[in-house]
Amino acid sequence: MNAMTKQRLTQYNKLKQEIALLDEQIYKAERGGEFVTDVVHGSMKNPPYAQRTIVIKGYGSQAIPKLSARKARCMAECDAIERFIEGITDSTLRQLFGLHFIDGQTLKQAAMTVGYSERQARRLINSFFV
Repeated sequence: MNAMTKQRLTQYNKLKQEIALLDEQIYKAERGGEFVTDVVHGSMKNPPYAQRTIVIKGYGSQAIPKLSARKARCMAECDAIERFIEGITDSTLRQLFGLHFIDGQTLKQAAMTVGYSERQARRLINSFFV
């Protein structure tokens, strides 16, 4: 994927919200889909390998694969953001990034937690991306 940017980092909490929304949509699609029946043909596992027909029944929704794929992309982006922050070698900066971008604290709150002013924290973050 692309290099990490502040814009990507700020999407973390929105991605988490989208994942929750997609979970709800998938749940509704699984429960509200039409009941479908299909037939497949196969053979026995052991000799004499007689062919048999297997009936498959369940709820189907054509939206589920699309929703699941979108959810997987969101989860992958969240994982990339988390790995990026975990990979920051400076402990204070890692804490600042985690509190602000992952936990959703304001920059002022995150800066106070790590012992910096908001201005110092902003400078640290901006210099990290230069």
